Amino acid sequence: MASIAVISACLALGTWVWKGWEAESQWESVRHYARGKSLYEEKQYGQALLLFQKASRRMENDPEVHLYLALCHDHLDQPILAEKAFEKAYRKGPDLPRVIYRKGLFHLKMKKYDRASALLSDYLRHRPEDYEGRRERALAYEGMGAFEKAKEERNRADFLQAREYESKANRHEEEREYHQALEQISQAIELYPCEVYHLRKGKWLFQLGYYEECYRHFVSVLQDQKSVEMEEWLLKAAEKMQQYEVAYQQGISLHERKPRGEFSLVLGRVAFHCGRYEKAVEYLGEVISDTAFPPSEKADRKSTRLNSSHVSQ
Repeated sequence: MASIAVISACLALGTWVWKGWEAESQWESVRHYARGKSLYEEKQYGQALLLFQKASRRMENDPEVHLYLALCHDHLDQPILAEKAFEKAYRKGPDLPRVIYRKGLFHLKMKKYDRASALLSDYLRHRPEDYEGRRERALAYEGMGAFEKAKEERNRADFLQAREYESKANRHEEEREYHQALEQISQAIELYPCEVYHLRKGKWLFQLGYYEECYRHFVSVLQDQKSVEMEEWLLKAAEKMQQYEVAYQQGISLHERKPRGEFSLVLGRVAFHCGRYEKAVEYLGEVISDTAFPPSEKADRKSTRLNSSHVSQ
């Protein structure tokens, strides 16, 4: 009985020692992995590779470890070893976007365009808003000879990145940081020129008092596309620049197409500055009459007058 107790005690002690060694070994692997990542970020790929190899002994099923092994081999111009490590990382983590993406980039680099396209398409199902991923897929399409698809993908990437710049611009506007907003919306326009972005940029230029820049901006844009709202801001900028004759001609054109009180007021002012006093009286007269207002506004004004009359009685 005593011998059995001794054997049991030895087994228990052995198990405890084993578990302790196992835990320590696992912790050591985690430390190797963390240090390897730091060295990788410092572009010390050879030293990082050694640490990832040590870490992989106890972290065999971790796809990130194999991914870093692959990346190190790739940076060290060891494509065969890199491909093996990428395959292993993919087997261990077939649904991890980062693994899919980096493996796709590796195949793109190796000019295996079909495989790269399939992987990048899989990645974009996980990250459809990633514009850089779309540009990489465009390169794969080009390698496959699908030039029209590549063009569509680049356009989509530009649109997504421009929308990101627009979001940043809007946040700056909320904080009344108009200079920063201008920088961001200008970046958006470079990628994806559209009326909304051009209009926003012109408005912010006007609000900052850059009237000449605002005017030039809208003149340039209106050469390629028509927009009544842009023409409105062009008129306002010309007035602020004291280019009254230019503003007057612009105002007449707008008034003919879209008569309303606000235009009549601005047009009346610039007509006065141009010495067209009769026209100034005519346009300013519209401001205080119903002729410059749409039917819905007329009804509101009539209702207001009736209410006022009722109260006075």
